[in-house]
Amino acid sequence: MTVVGQSVVTSGIYERYFEQDGRRWHHILDPRTGYPLDNELESVTIVADDSLDGDIWTTLIFGLGVEKGCAALRHREDIEAIFVTKNRDIILSSQRRFRFHLLRRQLPAY
Repeated sequence: MTVVGQSVVTSGIYERYFEQDGRRWHHILDPRTGYPLDNELESVTIVADDSLDGDIWTTLIFGLGVEKGCAALRHREDIEAIFVTKNRDIILSSQRRFRFHLLRRQLPAY
């Protein structure tokens, strides 16, 4: 992806984790339970004018999931999100305005 004059911040569960008894334990916690968030997401990338906004919104949106995350950003023209699901689907927060271009739609295997 290429962007000009903006910040790109990603939060994901694909690098910092361990597995025990068939469950993946990662570092993004649900504040209601104290346990790792368990939803459809593998990662969230935020494209914003400010890196601090990106850092805040990646964690917030990760906790909300795709549907509620897109709704939260509906009126934020200064922030875009790219969701990657555990099924490896790529979902963009907005189909109306693109300030970035995905260079490769297929994700590498890991």
